[in-house]
Amino acid sequence: MTSSTNFFDSARRWMPWQDAESKALDNQDIEVNTDRLNIRSSANAGRGGNAQATGIEDSNIDFTGNQANVNASSRTNRGDAEAVGLEDSSLDTGSGADRLNINASARTNRGDAEAVGLEDSSLETGSGADRLNINASARSRGGYAEAVGLDSSSLDTGSGDDQVEINARANGADT
Repeated sequence: MTSSTNFFDSARRWMPWQDAESKALDNQDIEVNTDRLNIRSSANAGRGGNAQATGIEDSNIDFTGNQANVNASSRTNRGDAEAVGLEDSSLDTGSGADRLNINASARTNRGDAEAVGLEDSSLETGSGADRLNINASARSRGGYAEAVGLDSSSLDTGSGDDQVEINARANGADT
């Protein structure tokens, strides 16, 4: 049987001009000893409001399992959208064949969108055949869009036959 630890947070503001902010894990120093770690942050703002979603912020996580998923998603209309997977944080998976998926997605119409996988953070996977996917996607219809996989961050995959894939996609009137 597979054991999981989940941290989910969601912020929704449907009225116009209201901001939405979500942080799934904030200011924590923890050790997680389950098979899977799932972290999801979602922020949806009403028309003209700003949306900000952060998966992990100002935290240190030691994870002994084999699969970690971090998802941050922000959406708004005529406001700014920002999504960050890890910010000012560290994630250490130790030894073993680990699978890590970090996704940051920001979407808006007529506002600015910014998505960052890791910002001012560190990620260590230790020894073993690790598979790491980092995806940052920013889209704005009519505004500025910026997507960054790693920003002022470090990645150490240790020894082993590792696979690392980092994707950053920005689509907007200006990128």
